Amino acid sequence: MIEIVQACDRKHVADVQSDDAGAFEKKLSSAFKLFKDRGAGLYPGVRPWWERLRWTIVRAGLRPLYTV
Repeated sequence: MIEIVQACDRKHVADVQSDDAGAFEKKLSSAFKLFKDRGAGLYPGVRPWWERLRWTIVRAGLRPLYTV
C-alpha cells in the first residue's frame, strides 16, 4: 500500500513539474517575443538594444567592442 502511494506521489510530482515547465516556457517565449519585437526596432523610433548599448559606450568615451 505504501509503495502505491509513493508511486502516485511521484507521478503527481512529475505531472506538476511538467505542467510548470510548460507554463514557464510559454511565459518565457511570450516575454522573449515581446522583448525581441521591441528590441529589434519593429516599433518606430526604437533602436535595437545592442545599438543603444553601443552608443552609450561611445558617449562615455570608451571604445566599442565592435563597429557597425
